[in-house]
Amino acid sequence: MDPGVKEAIGKVYRKVQKQYETGQRHHDPGNDGIVPRRDGIQHKPADTGQREYLLCDHCPTYQHGHLQADYGLTYEKNPLYWGTTKINGKDYKIPFVDKLSWPIIVDEATRLAALRTGKCDINESVRVIYKKSLEDTNPDLARYRILSTSVLNIAMREDTKPFDDIRVRQALSMAIDRQGIINSLQLGEAETLSFPFAATWGPGLYTPLDQLPQDAQDLFKYDPAKAKKLMTDAGLSSGFQTEMVVSSSGTTQTDTAAMILSNWEANLNVKVTLKPADYATYLSIQYGKSFKGMYMMSKGNGDPGAVLLVIGPPADQYWNPSMWDDATYAETFQKAREAPDRETAYKYLSECNIRFIEQAPTIILPVGYYYAYAWPWVHNWYGEVNTNTRQPGLIHATIWIDRATRSKVTGQ
Repeated sequence: MDPGVKEAIGKVYRKVQKQYETGQRHHDPGNDGIVPRRDGIQHKPADTGQREYLLCDHCPTYQHGHLQADYGLTYEKNPLYWGTTKINGKDYKIPFVDKLSWPIIVDEATRLAALRTGKCDINESVRVIYKKSLEDTNPDLARYRILSTSVLNIAMREDTKPFDDIRVRQALSMAIDRQGIINSLQLGEAETLSFPFAATWGPGLYTPLDQLPQDAQDLFKYDPAKAKKLMTDAGLSSGFQTEMVVSSSGTTQTDTAAMILSNWEANLNVKVTLKPADYATYLSIQYGKSFKGMYMMSKGNGDPGAVLLVIGPPADQYWNPSMWDDATYAETFQKAREAPDRETAYKYLSECNIRFIEQAPTIILPVGYYYAYAWPWVHNWYGEVNTNTRQPGLIHATIWIDRATRSKVTGQ
């Protein structure tokens, strides 16, 4: 493990371990929330001193996380966990596995080698570019296709010219060859529209691209001629110059931005200077809204209410780097929050989703699929990666391993 990575993990681990020891925190892998101790005692939160916590029902499936040097994290089965799972009509107490090991492997090639050789039973996130090679080398691996819930958007400051003009935002969107991005960077495995609502959410919430109002559909069509006309109508027939902040962590944002900037310069004479930043700086720029023109952000879908809450008005929301403030959206969202039933709430939430797309405070980019893999000795797992908000512990608790088969194949 890289010494810098190990040191950073160690700092976080020591801080969290202290919270374990003082009873402030219980850990379910993937969920780092601070919760009251499960000891039947009501504790007063220090920040209010007024209302008391009720007994917390959060009882983790695995506990006592330990950081092992040059390996990663391990968790022990919680013998007090009360849950069960039903298989073929019969209830079984979970977790099945006594110890959960979670190696931290920074290098992608090393992660793949661990999967290929059976040193890892499961890899929950493998890029699509490795699909063919894994088919060739490990045809027995179970494979599950998953749509990413992390979506790239290009935010444009609406408190700054020329982005306060919707025609400019529309033109920039129409001048992007999205299919080219899908073919080149995502190997054809992507959805053109999966934001704010995820394409996997289905009817009642997600509105398919071909069912959106026509002006919203047009934003996703590669139409340089129409884009050029919109720029001319906005008084920018000769284009303009601006800059865009991108994350320098990995190559996803920089590769995507390079294709988009080429489209804009060729089609609209819009010249954009990239401003790469390390992730900590990149986030501080987003939260402080200290960029000049554009900001490429990666935003999760979350859940219907949460994603609409943080990306929309008021303008000072930190997931609203466009500084977008729209009264119609705000009023409709408030109606959703006050709705007497789910059906009514979904109706208003869906309207907000469409309103965001139509108003184009951000340029929504295609979102790709990735793959999860497991060896045949992994049972009762079918590619699930999250329950609720990034809480995989409940999933891991229902998995079991055929150790005899694993030993026969790997000698482990």
